Amino acid sequence: MKYLSGVAGSAAIAALCVGSMAAAQERPPVPVQAVPAPSSTTPPPVMVPPPAPATQEIEAEERSLFEIMAEGVNRRLDPQQRAQALLDEIPIAVAIEPMALAEMFTRTEILHRSVAIDVPLRLTALSGNERAGSVWHTGDAPKDRYLGETGARAASAATTNVTWKDGSTGEIDLYEARFRSTDDKNSLTTLEGVVYCGTQVATPSGEKDMCLIDRDGDRSFDEFAFIASRSGKSVHGATVLTAAVPMQAAAPYTVRNDGLPEMKAQWTTCGKDWDLPYYQLRLGTDEHGNEPASRAGTYWGDPYCAKSEKYERVEPANKGGRVARMGPAYAQISSKKSGASIQLERVLDTETLYRVEGRDKLAPLSAGFAPAQAQLSANQQFTRLPYQSTGDVTVAEAPFKVGDHFVTSAFRHGYTGVVTEDVKIRTLLSSRSVEGGMPVYGVPAKRTTVTYGGYGYQMPATPAIERKIDMDLIWCLPTREEIPLVDRDNKPTGNVKIEWTATCLPDNRRGQHTILKDQSPALAVRNMRMDATISTNDGPPPVAERANADFGAPLYFRYSLKEASKNLYTLTEEVLLGEEVTSTNDIILLKDEDGKAVVEVAGGSFMLEPDGEQYKLTAMLPPREGEDARVKGLDVMALMRRLLADIER
Repeated sequence: MKYLSGVAGSAAIAALCVGSMAAAQERPPVPVQAVPAPSSTTPPPVMVPPPAPATQEIEAEERSLFEIMAEGVNRRLDPQQRAQALLDEIPIAVAIEPMALAEMFTRTEILHRSVAIDVPLRLTALSGNERAGSVWHTGDAPKDRYLGETGARAASAATTNVTWKDGSTGEIDLYEARFRSTDDKNSLTTLEGVVYCGTQVATPSGEKDMCLIDRDGDRSFDEFAFIASRSGKSVHGATVLTAAVPMQAAAPYTVRNDGLPEMKAQWTTCGKDWDLPYYQLRLGTDEHGNEPASRAGTYWGDPYCAKSEKYERVEPANKGGRVARMGPAYAQISSKKSGASIQLERVLDTETLYRVEGRDKLAPLSAGFAPAQAQLSANQQFTRLPYQSTGDVTVAEAPFKVGDHFVTSAFRHGYTGVVTEDVKIRTLLSSRSVEGGMPVYGVPAKRTTVTYGGYGYQMPATPAIERKIDMDLIWCLPTREEIPLVDRDNKPTGNVKIEWTATCLPDNRRGQHTILKDQSPALAVRNMRMDATISTNDGPPPVAERANADFGAPLYFRYSLKEASKNLYTLTEEVLLGEEVTSTNDIILLKDEDGKAVVEVAGGSFMLEPDGEQYKLTAMLPPREGEDARVKGLDVMALMRRLLADIER
């Protein structure tokens, strides 16, 4: 585990979109009768016309896709072993017990032990030995996209002698980082102190990523912290650190501004134009002297692609040529007839601080949050999980077969309230209403505006680089309807079909609210669409937050084994209100080479494995109240996006 990717951004977020949606038919909420509990059986860049795809060679994959995806997912560890595994990731001697460290990494703590950081670098003046490039002004995208380059350096470096876990000592270099506030009102740490970070730091146990913190400013490091989120391999891509722990021995350090590693910042083409070339400012060589893997690849619609501006303070050096400013530098461009070569002439700004972001692009710190920092800040607004475990988890003690229920996890909603007055939305032909006094649950939601067109066309209006995430609570209540069944002659059969949906009370950015019927799942809404032209009432929805809203019966997630294939277990997830199933969903778990998979639920974990013709669960880590009550399944789409991103890099 080189760094804990995404560990700070694990809060459940439902997407709230604005788009086309037909008006829902009036369906009043039906009171739910109490029933017994069930029996036990997750300059600013501009968009440019995308360049033509470039051919890219990819090394043959020696491991299977499932082996790649399963790497690190299944860990057959008991609580003590898992805690020790976390401690083993720290190469420095620290003063913390394994189980105390493991407690830091529970979902209820890790979010508020994570802080945003920037590890800045700045550009240096041209040396005069930089090679010229070529402007893409005709034909397909060139294989060599180089336009120009200059040097880059860290803001400062610290040299310290640390005591390793094995008792030996070693000198290491780390680079200046700076805390960035995410306005976490429930923070379990502090932004005070001096912080320096490094990646691929040589230690007795191999190369490690780390940050060291001097909390009291006495020129001695006294805390170790994990890098939780990072873009690329350079330390200048580190954006979140987490779980700062005290070191056994303070490590005095010295700071220097000279003798820093020489890095390279490159301008590369990302669109076709001659006099005002499209460009990306990217990391060309990192602090280790390595070229980022992202140098090869295509940049189809890359949001970091920017367009040059005219620079009229300098005359063109050649007849028919142009002078263009590409962000912090300007360049001379020769005429098309002479080959449209480009030569950087001067770096105008060597004071602006940058960090490394997606695909090793450089972004000024003044741009605001990096995307991972924006996600962290949004998640920290909501301290409670949407579906909290009550601590009551029932698992099958005896072997079970496909189709049997083997885990039942009781939950409560993290956010609940009550509708304080009747709500009625009137339209030209009908109306929708919710009675006052009805209990509701809240879903932390990301608000996204989407424009819909013909043939399924969708255009999200969110920024291409999300530096601020608009989050809010959306209130919903379960609705139960008995639908009479009819035969082929359309005559009543006397039987009914029970249908569960959710009625929600979203609001828009104009401060108006409405009623949306027929949302799903009834007790665990994940997303919804609110038409921009839908009828609304002024003001926020009339909901008062109240703890432990009563929906008439206990709430449960219940799981059965639907299918066991060569590489996967597919579980059926049911959301129950008492004994009544309100919705179902599939959850996927990866199997290891022995056919085993870890079932993580309510902060606990169990080993699922074959037992002859049946299956069995073995307890590994006990469940905990307040943790996510759902079984943590595999986010296949997220993994595929990550895999594709790695291929593009």
